[in-house]
Amino acid sequence: MTTGIELIFQILVIAIGGFFVYYGITYTPGKHEQATKQAKLDLRTKEDFGYKWLAEFVVKAPWWWGRVFFISVGGVIIFLALMGKHTFQ
Repeated sequence: MTTGIELIFQILVIAIGGFFVYYGITYTPGKHEQATKQAKLDLRTKEDFGYKWLAEFVVKAPWWWGRVFFISVGGVIIFLALMGKHTFQ
């Protein structure tokens, strides 16, 4: 039996996954260009940049990799939210 708080949490996690899927669907070359410019700026200006590998990846990756990434992450989050309750009981 699912309690109210568990149901609210499950709906919240599904909504977060839905946001990732939505952002992936609306990810365009323009958004990727903005992210690339910001990543190049971060690489030039920050001495101790913990996510340097991520900035280098964003600079090199084609724009559609961002779309695939966000849709995949959202899909996994939604899948785990829907299946996790049944798996771990």
